[in-house]
Amino acid sequence: MYKRDIIGSLLFMAVFAAALAGAGEFPDEVAVYPRLICWAGLILGAVQIAKSWLAAKKESAPAENGSHTRAALVVVLTLAGSLVYIFSLEYVGYAVSTALFIMIFSYLFDNSARKIWYPVIGIAVTAVIYLLFSKALHIPLPQGMLF
Repeated sequence: MYKRDIIGSLLFMAVFAAALAGAGEFPDEVAVYPRLICWAGLILGAVQIAKSWLAAKKESAPAENGSHTRAALVVVLTLAGSLVYIFSLEYVGYAVSTALFIMIFSYLFDNSARKIWYPVIGIAVTAVIYLLFSKALHIPLPQGMLF
């Protein structure tokens, strides 16, 4: 399990390293944001590797608790939900699609008792991202055809 996490993190870091190398060709005015995201990805990848390595060291023989069928179902649901989200952006816009996406995935993948907060969290995260992109970075987000 931990070996898979480490390999995945290394692949994750390789993608960000390649993107960082590609961002080196951008003009300085527009390269700040891509470089920032790439460095954040590299740092988070390194943190994940360290976390997995320490957890593997802590447990000499990690046990697989879940079934492979459940893991495959989670992957399929995540992929299908992400595709629905991407295609719904054009029709219902960023705000509705993103808030629903966050709320639905929170309900599906979290078993805690804080489910009452998921709509609030979905709307708050959507609003923060909207303000960041549209107001601070002046990047327009999809408005949708229905609104």
